[in-house]
Amino acid sequence: MGRETLPPIKTDVNFERVQESGKEKTFRGEYLGTNLIYAGFAKPGSPTSSAVWQIMRLTYDVNNNLLRLEYPQRTNGVGSSDYEFEWDDRGLYVFS
Repeated sequence: MGRETLPPIKTDVNFERVQESGKEKTFRGEYLGTNLIYAGFAKPGSPTSSAVWQIMRLTYDVNNNLLRLEYPQRTNGVGSSDYEFEWDDRGLYVFS
């Protein structure tokens, strides 16, 4: 029986695993103090004005504990985690 050789695991300078080619995502964040309030992911090189972003809104309690992670609503009123929103418009969306 032959021995299967797996590809090496790529890591960054902190020895954190780096996602394989084709799966990488660009990250954008908006913070209020030290709390991340909006997070966005898209393919590298995606313009922030293109409807290709997955956007999340994070809500915290008074002790800075994360309470909710919400996605923008489509026009039908249903929240969507799809890559179909513009990062530049994150403050205009209704989240659920």
